[in-house]
Amino acid sequence: MAQASQEACGYVQNSSGQRVSWKGQLPVVIFLDPTLPSELVTSVQSAAQKWNSSAGKLLIDVRTVTAENFKPQASDGWNGIYWSTDWDNTVSLQQAITTIRYRGNMIFEADIKINSKNFTYYVSQPNSNQEVHMESLLVHEFGHLLGLKHLSTSPTVMLATLSGATIRDTLSDQDLGDLKCEY
Repeated sequence: MAQASQEACGYVQNSSGQRVSWKGQLPVVIFLDPTLPSELVTSVQSAAQKWNSSAGKLLIDVRTVTAENFKPQASDGWNGIYWSTDWDNTVSLQQAITTIRYRGNMIFEADIKINSKNFTYYVSQPNSNQEVHMESLLVHEFGHLLGLKHLSTSPTVMLATLSGATIRDTLSDQDLGDLKCEY
């Protein structure tokens, strides 16, 4: 029996029009690439905490792992944040990409790949207007991890582009409403 379509609420939807999310499979445990510069780790953790605090529960559990236990990016049921020095030149302007894998309307795996080949990231003060605020980038990518899609209306952390030296790390009313629609 086919499931009924749902209001999008800012989420990716499957071919039946249902919102795609982790449903009750929380928290989402995601492992940090050990090659991620250590000064950026707190930005990643802070970005996850913004979603967790907004939901009033643990949605995203960021964990560290040793290099020998870290898995390469693949469709393997492992959720990872990857620091990529090898980036496709045809998408060199892309700061990061989040890939979600789902069956039906339930996500079972997500990977975040950060473009360290073409971008420099900062924590609190940029050295130039070309650097990207790491926490803002991860707040956005964690939105994708949870199933949210790009939005075109502002303000939202889910706008498709993040200009260099821009700080956009606070969830808007739109983001909070979308989050509550599913979590």
